[in-house]
Amino acid sequence: MSFVSLVWGMVLAVCAFLIIFVAPIHFTFLGDPFDRMIISLIQVIIAVLTVIVLAFALSKLKKMYMQSQLRTR
Repeated sequence: MSFVSLVWGMVLAVCAFLIIFVAPIHFTFLGDPFDRMIISLIQVIIAVLTVIVLAFALSKLKKMYMQSQLRTR
């Protein structure tokens, strides 16, 4: 699998996670008297943490790719 395909796979996996699990999180709290602002704050925190983890993972992947490229040359 090429480096670019792996990067796109990671990005698409994070997007799918955000769309499938984070976006409908308000359904989880449907019966509870939570304010819309609190639910939005929970969604924002999860989304930001997910993007930070993605950035660190992409950085680690880039370092591994660069090391393998330097060894093969």
